[in-house]
Amino acid sequence: MAMNDDDFDEQLATVLGSLEAEPRPPSLRRRVLDAALSRRSAGAAADPDPAIPVDPVDVFRLGVAASVDEIERLDDAMWTMPLLLREWNVQEMVGHLLGAGRYMAGALGLENPVEGVPLAEHVLFTQQWIDTHRHAPPHDTKAAFVGSFTSLADAASRLTNAGLATATQYYGFAIPRGTALVAASFELWAHVDDIRRAVGHEPLPLSPEELSIMCRLAAGVLPFTLGYVGTPHPDRTARLVLTGTGGGTFVVSTGGELPPAGDEDALIVADALDFCRIAGRHLDVDEVALEVEGDEEFARDLLASARVLAA
Repeated sequence: MAMNDDDFDEQLATVLGSLEAEPRPPSLRRRVLDAALSRRSAGAAADPDPAIPVDPVDVFRLGVAASVDEIERLDDAMWTMPLLLREWNVQEMVGHLLGAGRYMAGALGLENPVEGVPLAEHVLFTQQWIDTHRHAPPHDTKAAFVGSFTSLADAASRLTNAGLATATQYYGFAIPRGTALVAASFELWAHVDDIRRAVGHEPLPLSPEELSIMCRLAAGVLPFTLGYVGTPHPDRTARLVLTGTGGGTFVVSTGGELPPAGDEDALIVADALDFCRIAGRHLDVDEVALEVEGDEEFARDLLASARVLAA
Protein backbone atom coordinates (compact mmCIF):
# COMPACT_ATOMS: atom_id res chain seq x y z
CA MET A 1 0.00 0.00 0.00
CA ALA A 2 1.44 3.36 -0.99
CA MET A 3 2.22 5.97 1.67
CA ASN A 4 -0.17 8.91 1.48
CA ASP A 5 1.10 12.40 0.71
CA ASP A 6 0.64 13.71 4.27
CA ASP A 7 2.65 10.87 5.81
CA PHE A 8 5.36 11.23 3.18
CA ASP A 9 5.61 14.99 3.63
CA GLU A 10 5.75 14.81 7.43
CA GLN A 11 8.38 12.08 7.57
CA LEU A 12 10.52 13.43 4.75
CA ALA A 13 10.69 16.86 6.33
CA THR A 14 12.33 15.36 9.43
CA VAL A 15 15.36 14.12 7.48
CA LEU A 16 15.91 16.81 4.86
CA GLY A 17 17.56 19.20 7.29
CA SER A 18 20.56 16.87 7.69
CA LEU A 19 22.61 15.90 4.65
CA GLU A 20 25.61 14.23 6.28
CA ALA A 21 26.88 10.84 5.24
CA GLU A 22 27.97 8.23 7.75
CA PRO A 23 31.74 7.64 7.86
CA ARG A 24 32.72 4.45 6.13
CA PRO A 25 33.43 1.52 8.47
CA PRO A 26 37.00 0.21 8.37
CA SER A 27 35.87 -3.28 7.41
CA LEU A 28 32.54 -4.32 5.91
CA ARG A 29 31.81 -7.50 4.02
CA ARG A 30 35.11 -7.37 2.20
CA ARG A 31 34.08 -9.74 -0.55
CA VAL A 32 31.40 -7.39 -1.86
CA LEU A 33 33.42 -4.24 -1.38
CA ASP A 34 36.57 -5.64 -2.92
CA ALA A 35 34.65 -6.77 -5.99
CA ALA A 36 33.06 -3.35 -6.39
CA LEU A 37 36.12 -1.26 -5.69
CA SER A 38 38.21 -3.28 -8.10
CA ARG A 39 36.07 -1.75 -10.85
CA ARG A 40 35.76 1.76 -9.45
CA SER A 41 37.85 4.16 -7.45
CA ALA A 42 36.67 4.65 -3.88
CA GLY A 43 37.37 8.35 -4.10
CA ALA A 44 40.41 10.54 -3.81
CA ALA A 45 41.67 12.55 -0.87
CA ALA A 46 40.39 15.70 -2.58
CA ASP A 47 36.78 14.52 -2.22
CA PRO A 48 34.56 16.54 0.13
CA ASP A 49 34.61 15.18 3.68
CA PRO A 50 31.07 13.75 4.15
CA ALA A 51 31.03 15.06 7.72
CA ILE A 52 31.56 18.64 6.53
CA PRO A 53 28.52 20.50 5.16
CA VAL A 54 28.69 21.63 1.54
CA ASP A 55 27.52 25.19 0.87
CA PRO A 56 24.13 24.85 -0.86
CA VAL A 57 24.43 28.36 -2.30
CA ASP A 58 27.67 27.48 -4.09
CA VAL A 59 26.09 24.28 -5.42
CA PHE A 60 23.02 26.12 -6.68
CA ARG A 61 25.03 28.92 -8.31
CA LEU A 62 27.34 26.42 -10.04
CA GLY A 63 24.32 24.53 -11.36
CA VAL A 64 22.62 27.67 -12.61
CA ALA A 65 25.77 28.93 -14.35
CA ALA A 66 26.29 25.62 -16.16
CA SER A 67 22.62 25.44 -17.11
CA VAL A 68 22.54 29.00 -18.46
CA ASP A 69 25.62 28.22 -20.56
CA GLU A 70 23.86 25.19 -22.04
CA ILE A 71 20.58 26.97 -22.79
CA GLU A 72 22.38 29.92 -24.38
CA ARG A 73 24.24 27.71 -26.85
CA LEU A 74 21.14 25.99 -28.23
CA ASP A 75 20.45 26.91 -31.83
CA ASP A 76 16.91 27.33 -33.14
CA ALA A 77 16.68 23.81 -34.59
CA MET A 78 17.51 22.23 -31.23
CA TRP A 79 14.49 23.63 -29.41
CA THR A 80 12.05 21.23 -31.10
CA MET A 81 14.17 18.11 -30.64
CA PRO A 82 12.39 15.42 -28.60
CA LEU A 83 13.84 14.38 -25.26
CA LEU A 84 15.11 10.83 -25.17
CA LEU A 85 13.44 9.71 -21.94
CA ARG A 86 10.47 12.06 -21.60
CA GLU A 87 7.43 13.06 -23.63
CA TRP A 88 8.44 16.71 -24.06
CA ASN A 89 10.71 18.41 -26.53
CA VAL A 90 13.54 20.72 -25.46
CA GLN A 91 11.42 23.87 -25.40
CA GLU A 92 8.69 22.21 -23.34
CA MET A 93 11.31 21.04 -20.84
CA VAL A 94 12.61 24.59 -20.49
CA GLY A 95 9.00 25.68 -19.91
CA HIS A 96 8.77 23.09 -17.12
CA LEU A 97 11.94 24.46 -15.57
CA LEU A 98 10.55 28.00 -15.75
CA GLY A 99 7.54 26.83 -13.78
CA ALA A 100 9.81 25.18 -11.24
CA GLY A 101 11.79 28.42 -11.11
CA ARG A 102 8.63 30.38 -10.30
CA TYR A 103 7.93 27.98 -7.44
CA MET A 104 11.49 28.40 -6.17
CA ALA A 105 11.15 32.18 -6.32
CA GLY A 106 8.35 31.86 -3.78
CA ALA A 107 10.41 29.54 -1.59
CA LEU A 108 13.28 32.06 -1.55
CA GLY A 109 11.03 35.05 -0.88
CA LEU A 110 11.49 36.70 -4.29
CA GLU A 111 7.78 36.37 -5.04
CA ASN A 112 4.68 35.32 -3.14
CA PRO A 113 4.99 31.67 -2.06
CA VAL A 114 2.99 29.11 -3.98
CA GLU A 115 0.62 27.31 -1.63
CA GLY A 116 -1.00 23.90 -1.83
CA VAL A 117 1.18 22.15 -4.42
CA PRO A 118 2.24 18.69 -3.20
CA LEU A 119 5.01 16.72 -4.83
CA ALA A 120 2.51 14.65 -6.83
CA GLU A 121 1.28 17.84 -8.56
CA HIS A 122 4.71 19.30 -9.30
CA VAL A 123 4.50 18.72 -13.06
CA LEU A 124 0.86 19.84 -13.20
CA PHE A 125 1.80 23.14 -11.56
CA THR A 126 4.33 23.86 -14.32
CA GLN A 127 1.93 23.05 -17.17
CA GLN A 128 1.01 26.69 -17.79
CA TRP A 129 4.68 27.53 -18.48
CA ILE A 130 5.02 24.49 -20.71
CA ASP A 131 1.96 25.60 -22.70
CA THR A 132 3.12 29.22 -22.88
CA HIS A 133 6.55 28.37 -24.25
CA ARG A 134 5.64 25.43 -26.48
CA HIS A 135 5.24 27.65 -29.54
CA ALA A 136 7.06 30.78 -28.38
CA PRO A 137 10.09 32.05 -30.32
CA PRO A 138 13.12 30.21 -28.92
CA HIS A 139 14.80 33.56 -28.20
CA ASP A 140 11.96 34.48 -25.83
CA THR A 141 12.15 31.17 -23.96
CA LYS A 142 15.92 31.44 -23.72
CA ALA A 143 15.72 34.98 -22.35
CA ALA A 144 13.06 33.96 -19.83
CA PHE A 145 15.20 31.07 -18.58
CA VAL A 146 18.36 33.16 -18.25
CA GLY A 147 16.52 35.96 -16.49
CA SER A 148 14.64 33.68 -14.10
CA PHE A 149 17.54 31.54 -12.99
CA THR A 150 20.03 34.39 -12.81
CA SER A 151 17.63 36.13 -10.44
CA LEU A 152 17.28 32.97 -8.36
CA ALA A 153 21.06 32.56 -8.11
CA ASP A 154 21.43 36.21 -7.08
CA ALA A 155 18.73 35.78 -4.44
CA ALA A 156 20.40 32.66 -3.09
CA SER A 157 23.74 34.46 -2.82
CA ARG A 158 22.14 37.09 -0.60
CA LEU A 159 20.87 34.57 1.95
CA THR A 160 22.56 34.69 5.33
CA ASN A 161 23.15 31.58 7.42
CA ALA A 162 19.93 32.38 9.25
CA GLY A 163 18.14 32.75 5.94
CA LEU A 164 19.40 29.38 4.74
CA ALA A 165 18.16 27.78 7.96
CA THR A 166 14.71 29.40 7.70
CA ALA A 167 11.98 26.87 6.93
CA THR A 168 10.13 27.22 3.66
CA GLN A 169 7.46 25.22 1.88
CA TYR A 170 8.85 23.01 -0.87
CA TYR A 171 6.10 20.97 -2.52
CA GLY A 172 4.47 20.31 0.82
CA PHE A 173 7.68 19.88 2.83
CA ALA A 174 8.61 22.36 5.54
CA ILE A 175 12.38 22.32 5.02
CA PRO A 176 15.27 24.78 5.35
CA ARG A 177 15.84 27.04 2.38
CA GLY A 178 19.33 25.60 2.06
CA THR A 179 17.90 22.12 1.56
CA ALA A 180 15.39 23.49 -0.94
CA LEU A 181 18.34 24.90 -2.91
CA VAL A 182 19.91 21.43 -3.02
CA ALA A 183 16.67 19.83 -4.19
CA ALA A 184 16.27 22.51 -6.87
CA SER A 185 19.89 21.98 -7.94
CA PHE A 186 19.22 18.28 -8.38
CA GLU A 187 16.17 18.89 -10.54
CA LEU A 188 17.98 21.50 -12.63
CA TRP A 189 20.95 19.20 -13.23
CA ALA A 190 18.73 16.25 -14.15
CA HIS A 191 16.56 18.17 -16.60
CA VAL A 192 19.30 20.20 -18.29
CA ASP A 193 21.12 16.90 -18.70
CA ASP A 194 17.97 15.64 -20.46
CA ILE A 195 18.33 18.58 -22.84
CA ARG A 196 22.03 17.98 -23.45
CA ARG A 197 21.38 14.35 -24.33
CA ALA A 198 18.53 15.27 -26.67
CA VAL A 199 20.69 17.66 -28.70
CA GLY A 200 23.80 15.47 -28.70
CA HIS A 201 25.89 17.36 -26.16
CA GLU A 202 28.00 15.66 -23.52
CA PRO A 203 26.32 15.07 -20.11
CA LEU A 204 26.59 17.95 -17.68
CA PRO A 205 29.64 17.45 -15.44
CA LEU A 206 29.27 17.79 -11.69
CA SER A 207 31.87 19.10 -9.27
CA PRO A 208 32.77 16.85 -6.32
CA GLU A 209 30.83 19.19 -4.02
CA GLU A 210 27.71 19.07 -6.20
CA LEU A 211 27.84 15.30 -6.46
CA SER A 212 28.44 14.86 -2.75
CA ILE A 213 25.53 16.97 -1.59
CA MET A 214 23.17 15.44 -4.18
CA CYS A 215 24.13 11.95 -3.00
CA ARG A 216 23.40 12.99 0.58
CA LEU A 217 20.00 14.36 -0.38
CA ALA A 218 18.97 11.36 -2.49
CA ALA A 219 20.21 8.78 0.03
CA GLY A 220 18.52 10.59 2.90
CA VAL A 221 15.04 10.41 1.38
CA LEU A 222 15.10 6.75 0.28
CA PRO A 223 13.00 5.39 3.18
CA PHE A 224 10.24 7.79 2.23
CA THR A 225 10.43 7.48 -1.54
CA LEU A 226 10.03 3.71 -1.07
CA GLY A 227 6.72 4.22 0.69
CA TYR A 228 5.65 6.95 -1.71
CA VAL A 229 5.94 4.70 -4.76
CA GLY A 230 4.18 1.80 -3.04
CA THR A 231 7.08 -0.53 -2.21
CA PRO A 232 7.59 0.24 1.50
CA HIS A 233 9.54 -2.84 2.72
CA PRO A 234 8.81 -2.11 6.40
CA ASP A 235 11.44 -2.68 9.09
CA ARG A 236 14.29 -3.23 6.66
CA THR A 237 17.75 -1.71 6.68
CA ALA A 238 20.32 -1.24 3.93
CA ARG A 239 23.87 0.02 3.90
CA LEU A 240 24.42 2.06 0.74
CA VAL A 241 28.07 2.50 -0.22
CA LEU A 242 28.57 5.04 -2.98
CA THR A 243 32.03 4.88 -4.49
CA GLY A 244 34.02 7.38 -6.47
CA THR A 245 34.13 11.15 -6.29
CA GLY A 246 31.44 12.60 -4.02
CA GLY A 247 30.45 9.25 -2.55
CA GLY A 248 29.92 8.13 1.01
CA THR A 249 28.25 5.47 3.13
CA PHE A 250 24.60 5.76 4.19
CA VAL A 251 22.47 3.59 6.44
CA VAL A 252 18.89 3.53 5.14
CA SER A 253 16.19 2.26 7.50
CA THR A 254 12.46 1.87 6.93
CA GLY A 255 11.74 1.33 10.62
CA GLY A 256 12.74 -0.72 13.63
CA GLU A 257 16.04 -0.78 15.48
CA LEU A 258 19.25 -0.33 13.56
CA PRO A 259 21.36 -3.51 13.49
CA PRO A 260 25.12 -3.51 14.09
CA ALA A 261 27.19 -2.36 11.12
CA GLY A 262 27.49 -5.23 8.68
CA ASP A 263 24.22 -6.93 9.73
CA GLU A 264 21.86 -4.91 7.55
CA ASP A 265 19.30 -6.69 5.37
CA ALA A 266 21.09 -5.48 2.25
CA LEU A 267 24.46 -4.08 1.32
CA ILE A 268 24.50 -2.03 -1.88
CA VAL A 269 27.66 -0.79 -3.57
CA ALA A 270 27.27 1.57 -6.52
CA ASP A 271 29.10 4.39 -8.21
CA ALA A 272 28.00 7.78 -6.82
CA LEU A 273 27.34 9.31 -10.24
CA ASP A 274 25.40 6.24 -11.38
CA PHE A 275 23.23 6.56 -8.27
CA CYS A 276 22.45 10.18 -9.10
CA ARG A 277 21.69 9.22 -12.69
CA ILE A 278 19.16 6.67 -11.42
CA ALA A 279 17.57 9.38 -9.29
CA GLY A 280 17.64 11.74 -12.27
CA ARG A 281 15.82 9.16 -14.45
CA HIS A 282 18.76 8.85 -16.84
CA LEU A 283 19.49 5.22 -15.96
CA ASP A 284 17.39 2.29 -14.83
CA VAL A 285 18.63 0.18 -11.95
CA ASP A 286 19.25 -2.72 -14.34
CA GLU A 287 21.60 -0.55 -16.41
CA VAL A 288 23.97 0.10 -13.50
CA ALA A 289 26.82 -2.13 -12.34
CA LEU A 290 25.82 -2.91 -8.74
CA GLU A 291 27.17 -5.14 -6.04
CA VAL A 292 24.34 -6.33 -3.81
CA GLU A 293 24.48 -8.70 -0.88
CA GLY A 294 21.38 -9.77 1.02
CA ASP A 295 17.81 -8.83 0.07
CA GLU A 296 18.18 -8.01 -3.63
CA GLU A 297 14.51 -7.13 -4.21
CA PHE A 298 14.62 -4.60 -1.36
CA ALA A 299 17.90 -3.17 -2.67
CA ARG A 300 16.63 -2.68 -6.22
CA ASP A 301 13.29 -1.23 -5.10
CA LEU A 302 15.19 1.16 -2.85
CA LEU A 303 17.32 2.50 -5.68
CA ALA A 304 14.44 2.67 -8.16
CA SER A 305 12.34 4.73 -5.75
CA ALA A 306 14.90 7.58 -5.89
CA ARG A 307 13.44 8.49 -9.30
CA VAL A 308 10.75 10.44 -7.42
CA LEU A 309 13.35 13.23 -7.08
CA ALA A 310 13.29 14.00 -10.81
CA ALA A 311 9.57 14.13 -11.44
